[in-house]
Amino acid sequence: MIMLKSLKPIFAAVLCAVAFLRPAAAATLTYADGVTQIFNPNATLAGMNVGSHAGDPSSLNNGDLWYSTSTNTLRARVNGSTISLANASHTHSISDVTGLQTALDAKAASGLVRVVSDTGATTVYNPAADTDEARGTALYNACAAATAGQTVYVSAAAYELVGIYAKLTLADNVNLTMEDGAVITSPADLQTEGCVIYPGNNSVIRGGKVICEGAPSNFAAAVGVVGDLGETQRTGVQVIGMTMVGDTDCFYIQEDAGNCSAVLRDCVLISKWDNIVASAAGSGPVHRVDVYNCRQIITGPSATASNQARGVMATFDSIIRVFGGSIECTDGGTSINAGIYAKDGGTVEVYDVAIRCSNGMNPNYDLQIGTGGGTIKVSGGTGSGTAGGYLTTGTITYMDGKVGSLTGLLKANGSGVLSAAAAGTDYLAPDGNGSGLTALNASNLGSGTIPDARFPATLPAANGAALTALNAGNISSGTLPVARGGTGVTDVFAMRRQIGLSAVRFPQSLWVPASISGSITSGTESTNGYPFVQIAAATAGKARMYVNISGGGPVWPGQSPGQADFARKCVVNLACVAQLSAHTDSRISIHFNHSSVATHSSFDRSVEGISMCFQGGASAGTVWVQTHDGTTTANSSTAAFAINDLTGYSWTLEWEPGVGARLYKGGVLQCTGTSNLPSGLGATSSAGIVIVAENTTNGTGNMTFLRWLDCYFTELP
Repeated sequence: MIMLKSLKPIFAAVLCAVAFLRPAAAATLTYADGVTQIFNPNATLAGMNVGSHAGDPSSLNNGDLWYSTSTNTLRARVNGSTISLANASHTHSISDVTGLQTALDAKAASGLVRVVSDTGATTVYNPAADTDEARGTALYNACAAATAGQTVYVSAAAYELVGIYAKLTLADNVNLTMEDGAVITSPADLQTEGCVIYPGNNSVIRGGKVICEGAPSNFAAAVGVVGDLGETQRTGVQVIGMTMVGDTDCFYIQEDAGNCSAVLRDCVLISKWDNIVASAAGSGPVHRVDVYNCRQIITGPSATASNQARGVMATFDSIIRVFGGSIECTDGGTSINAGIYAKDGGTVEVYDVAIRCSNGMNPNYDLQIGTGGGTIKVSGGTGSGTAGGYLTTGTITYMDGKVGSLTGLLKANGSGVLSAAAAGTDYLAPDGNGSGLTALNASNLGSGTIPDARFPATLPAANGAALTALNAGNISSGTLPVARGGTGVTDVFAMRRQIGLSAVRFPQSLWVPASISGSITSGTESTNGYPFVQIAAATAGKARMYVNISGGGPVWPGQSPGQADFARKCVVNLACVAQLSAHTDSRISIHFNHSSVATHSSFDRSVEGISMCFQGGASAGTVWVQTHDGTTTANSSTAAFAINDLTGYSWTLEWEPGVGARLYKGGVLQCTGTSNLPSGLGATSSAGIVIVAENTTNGTGNMTFLRWLDCYFTELP
């Protein structure tokens, strides 16, 4: 008989087991760490069911799973985002899981890094925290894990590489693609760690920005190979659309064991010493770098105290070719700065590149051959010199015929290399020894004696019948026949009579002063020593002074005595003293070739001919030429005239038929009359001259005064 009392412990154990296996509805089961829960399905039932709910739960934690009956999708909470893992109409491919892709895109803003294989398989590397350093570590891990055929994609964010993660190494055939806005910073030391990015063979690096600053030795470069650190040659490397910023260098190759090759396209390179370097030791390998349409800026001096700025440098058989783009050396310290630099056998070829070296306190060269020699070949482009010429030192090969800053005569070596030619060695100086010259031109002889054998059989001195193309300017004696343009006369007096050159003077003694109206004062040469007329200031009066040579002759060049011929050229040289009141009512006119000199009383002309007119003013007067064609009078433009200057000026009136009358004072042109010009023969007895002076009570200040000094008329052929 079993006592109930003895079964009590067994019932308690069973009740505890049941309670454990079937917890209360609100209870949460938590298992210890490291315990694996296994759910076994069979042919009839699934081993686990996460349960379902209409919609998404309101309180979620990362790792939660549930089935949404609203959307018929299996849902999950991943990294703070709710995603759909699958639904009835989709497969489980990542490219089809739109929720996961949305989460990945959102995460990219915080520095998501993906490694994508050539088959499309993707591995995501999330930073452990939202910091630049955490993002840099994720990038480092992605690059270290990538294998041939894969591409590391870097989203737009800041990535700081520090410590053991300061350098990115790519395996062969691994590519690196950075979005716009992706910026990598690193203090990687070029001397102990190498460049920030050590590419693999055939690596293609695109976009983004790499900043290499703060290295312990101050030497740093963005991309390249450093053989001294055990890095081996790399070929087929491409860098496209990247911005590189370095304390000393940007793209750097230093490898002594094997040939390296790389291509840079559409990049921006900013450094403080060298932008692109290809170097090997001694007669080592031949590195080749092609640079297309890149902008290079060298700001210097660097923290290494290099005191030098160079854009592109090739040494020891390395070859760098630069196509298009620009190189700007803006500051390089106190040493020589150069846009292109070749030394120790290196070669740089430059095609259509704009080079500017603008540090004014230092010596600057666009193209420089350094120690140990080298080769620089240039085609097109512009430099920092005059009119875009290149500033150079060393022998430069110009493939398009440009000669940079070379001046003077040039010589070529047969291989396209131009250099300055030396006088006496490469060409005969003007005062050099010509004993070895042949085919000389006798017209260049300046001294010495010509041997008889060098004269023609018939000397010009003996017989000039065969001479042609003679220069009349060399004739110094003899008489030209009339048929050859001669005059047939031999003395200057006959020549003067033949060409009609004559000069007629009107002396002071011929002048007659007379009053026309009002109060005037006048005088003659016999009484006063010179003829004059004058009217006191603010006094009304008018006077004339004239020469009447009616029937006499020819004053103005004429067809007959006393009759002017305006078809003949003439020069009138006149000396007089004129003074005017400070008002336009004060006026003096000199009428040449007038037919009514004894009666004319007007300031303006009344008959065909030419006149000089003076008029006063408030502070200065004016002078002009007046012409009359027999019908109408015309005035030329005016010139200023000092109204109170009693200096006797020399006036010259030139008459050119059909062209005009020109008035000069002291040899300086004052005005020209070109309209209503007289022509043909003037009126009978039109050779006289009449001067009319007038003033009114308005003419204040100076008196109106004219003193006649002398006058000559000269007819020109």
